Amino acid sequence: MQRPHEPLVFFLDRCLESKAIVATLTGAGLELRLHGKLFKPDAPDVEWLPQVAGNKWVLLTKDQGIRRRPIEKQALLIPYARSFILTAGGMTGQEIADTFIRYLNRIQRIAKNERVPFVASVTRSGVKVLYSGIDDCREKD
Repeated sequence: MQRPHEPLVFFLDRCLESKAIVATLTGAGLELRLHGKLFKPDAPDVEWLPQVAGNKWVLLTKDQGIRRRPIEKQALLIPYARSFILTAGGMTGQEIADTFIRYLNRIQRIAKNERVPFVASVTRSGVKVLYSGIDDCREKD
């Protein structure tokens, strides 16, 4: 678990690197790390997910398959992994950014207080922890 005084750093998966999303989130004061600045565009998820978790960054993605594909799911189970997956479809970049901002306080509370690793979904209507802690993550598919 992250200590409350440590600032949160958010990692944007390549699927969320639109100008509108980056501008809105940085404008709201979030410290971001961008996939495109740190990894090759075609870098497999299992290559960068462990580095994101190892740096204790909070993952923001809209790749819903990441929690279902067995090899990626294993990467989500490593210590310190904190993942928020946007599960609402058909949204523009600005709508996605606005959704993350709307629920930012809840996202930050979960990121700081939930047992790691965890995966949470972000929808138009809220944020829900799907599973947390290694034992809980392994039990659910």
